[in-house]
Amino acid sequence: MSMNLQRSLFTILPPLAAVGLSLLSQTAHADLGLFRVTGAGGIQAESNMHDPAFALNTLDLAFSTNSRNLGLDPGSGAAQILLMDLGTDALSLISRAPNGDAANGNSIGPALSADGRYVAFSSFATNLVSGEQSPSQSVFRHDRQSLATQRVSVSTIGGAINAQARYPSISADGRYVAYYSSASNQISGDSNGSPDLLLTDMQTANTSRLSVSDGEQQAADGALESAELALSGDARYAVFASASNLAASPANGGNIQVYLRDRIAGNTRMVSINASNQAANSQSDSPSISQNGRYVVFRSFATNLVSGATSRIYRRDLQSGSLTAIPLPASAASCETPAVNDLGEVIYACNENVGATQQAWLFRDPNLLFLLSAASGTTAVSNGSIVPSRRGMRPDGALMAYASQANNIVTGDNNGVDDVFVVVDVDRLDRLFSDGFE
Repeated sequence: MSMNLQRSLFTILPPLAAVGLSLLSQTAHADLGLFRVTGAGGIQAESNMHDPAFALNTLDLAFSTNSRNLGLDPGSGAAQILLMDLGTDALSLISRAPNGDAANGNSIGPALSADGRYVAFSSFATNLVSGEQSPSQSVFRHDRQSLATQRVSVSTIGGAINAQARYPSISADGRYVAYYSSASNQISGDSNGSPDLLLTDMQTANTSRLSVSDGEQQAADGALESAELALSGDARYAVFASASNLAASPANGGNIQVYLRDRIAGNTRMVSINASNQAANSQSDSPSISQNGRYVVFRSFATNLVSGATSRIYRRDLQSGSLTAIPLPASAASCETPAVNDLGEVIYACNENVGATQQAWLFRDPNLLFLLSAASGTTAVSNGSIVPSRRGMRPDGALMAYASQANNIVTGDNNGVDDVFVVVDVDRLDRLFSDGFE
């Protein structure tokens, strides 16, 4: 087993009854371990690490970093997408040109297929594919088996797009990539002058728009960009936020609302509604969907969704229709940027009342909260904020990850840069290995 995953090196996170969370049981908690991602021999990263992302069926962790001392030197000062096998600590370069060179522009926001073969990401690089280059960010997909990198965000004639594309999500089989695009030359009839959520079929090269109305008309106001994962694993469902009226009912009330697009049924419905089918009475945004397509989480400033809600984070169960207000930690003032796994567990960022830092929290049914970014050996918040980048979650909840500026989450952190921290559900990981997982 790798140095990173050696159980003896975990920092075990204590139960959080001492934090003053009335919701917490002192006994009903999981064993959550934590470690910082380091390079060969435990060397600390020399530059920032951001955007952690996991595959479903492997121990692969992808992230963005400028660091060149982790055991693989890309030979470029630009941020690269690296992939680490947490079972062996082996590193591979994802943002690579056809000749093997590293990307010559910053690459960010990786998303992995279930088996880790395909990695989607966005990049400013001009050397990843041949031909005409985009003036801004483009979305790419790298095949780790063939080592081929393809541009996903192409124009209607197969060339470069005329504006940026970013924040990709990828289907479990790697065939479909969803992303936000501000370009006007990717699909015919794009006249709204705003970002849209698009879907590219890498098998057919067809690109379609996901942020459309129930009648499949473009959103006049486009889609509000979000870094969170927008596509279910089977690519049937996509979530997005828009100021346009897109559902048959209810009307949006003049507010940005969260919508769910069902590609198979061909309909669009509003997610940010209360039990009386009334739209949220204030802005709702930052949606994310679980891989199995059952859960959608989002942020809302509304006061009419769930009585007594305080954190601004909500979870919609598309199977039962229920809407859950995710609790506000006692030490926090407000929360944002949620992500959800296939079990309905929610990881989210909360701004603390004291010290104004932002911390990572985990909610598990029915009433458990865990502070994931605690100071080492304590139940107190860490001394730095988590980074406003994607937070990774395996769909089964065995692994979670976030990036943080803090230097007291683990001992010996003196590199002065943003690090990626991995939270391990020890019991779930043990079960994976006992079932023959490799």
